[in-house]
Amino acid sequence: MNLMVKPESLLCDLKKVVQAVHAKSLTLHTNVGMLGVIEGPFKKGWQLSEYERIIGMAFTGVCLRYPTFNYDFLRNGIYNVLSDPCKVGSLNEYIRKEHPESRTHTPVFNFCILGNHSYPLKTISENPFARNSIFSGFVENDSWIGFLGAGFNANTFIHYVEEEANIGYRYIKVFKGKVLVEGSERPVSLHYRVRPLQEGAVDYNWGRLEQELLRNGILKVFPVGLGKFLLVEGERLYEYWLDNLKKDEWYFLTDRSKTILSEISKRNGYPFSFDRMENPSV
Repeated sequence: MNLMVKPESLLCDLKKVVQAVHAKSLTLHTNVGMLGVIEGPFKKGWQLSEYERIIGMAFTGVCLRYPTFNYDFLRNGIYNVLSDPCKVGSLNEYIRKEHPESRTHTPVFNFCILGNHSYPLKTISENPFARNSIFSGFVENDSWIGFLGAGFNANTFIHYVEEEANIGYRYIKVFKGKVLVEGSERPVSLHYRVRPLQEGAVDYNWGRLEQELLRNGILKVFPVGLGKFLLVEGERLYEYWLDNLKKDEWYFLTDRSKTILSEISKRNGYPFSFDRMENPSV
């Protein structure tokens, strides 16, 4: 099997995407290994730099938001903006290393933002999915969410919609710590909506969710290299998902999760709270 792709072919594929979606800003979840090996040096650093170059050429003038998520803060209470590695894709980690000054300062759910943008990088959103967070920008000004080689299940925007709907199957837990950058530190209390500890309690039915969006023309699919580029306009996704959550708060979940949640609700009440779920003696 030939896994090689020509750089000019990749660029052509991506330019077709640009012409179709007319995005002003784009969030990029990536797994470029699914797109093929670019003809040239078979070195990881060169391959990633070439992917960055080609994406930048295709999306000239578009604000690109690369997720650089790192979950260590939830364990150790420390987020070092310039040095904590991204744990959601090799290209996104490469982008972080190349543009550390472009990384946002909110722990866990942070981004490197390339291109013209008005988002204040140094702002710390104590609730990473609140309306003052970067995710609120996903529903404004022709903003799109893309999955370049990555699966649709990488879609963390789902948590922003959950927050807007004030869902009850997750509950707020506070993680205290500090944000480090260039020799300074800032204390922070992260109010993060977590799932119950019981395995399987909150599993999303990604296959159904993806197929529904495809049938309704909300999720678009483009061939790029040897793989696919899935794209969805943030505002349309937000409106569609929020409308469904209003009809059925457990709309995102698998049938098994709904059964487990029903059992937990009988023991702990609903909506869930930290005190009832993790600190019942209070």
